[in-house]
Amino acid sequence: MVSQISQSVALVTGLVLEVPMVPDMALGGNSRLHWTKRHRLFQAEKVAWYELVYIACNYDPGIPHFQHLNLGVEVVFQDKRNRDQDNVMHALKALFDALVQLGVMPDDDTAHQTTTLTITVDRERAPLTILRMEEA
Repeated sequence: MVSQISQSVALVTGLVLEVPMVPDMALGGNSRLHWTKRHRLFQAEKVAWYELVYIACNYDPGIPHFQHLNLGVEVVFQDKRNRDQDNVMHALKALFDALVQLGVMPDDDTAHQTTTLTITVDRERAPLTILRMEEA
């Protein structure tokens, strides 16, 4: 019985999700969209992230809850275009808001989240975002 409990706790302390989506770079820091178009795009992107992460979490072990989340994000793009990490991180804001809305973390500020970003190019796996979540 104790070994079963420790195995389930080990599953919840670290979780890796593969989401078949990359952030829309029109939401990056260098976007020149009108604010109304940007807002609509942001809301649609947040709903898409919410639904995809919700589906991925509900298979096993369920939606995790972290007080301080160490989040490793690997974004797999299809092309070798040069991408600024700050712009990609800015475009991931909809993902962070969706994680808060799901209850994965209390807030997306620096007191509750530490994020590392890796950008990869792989034509066969793209588009893909890999989320590695663990308690700090």
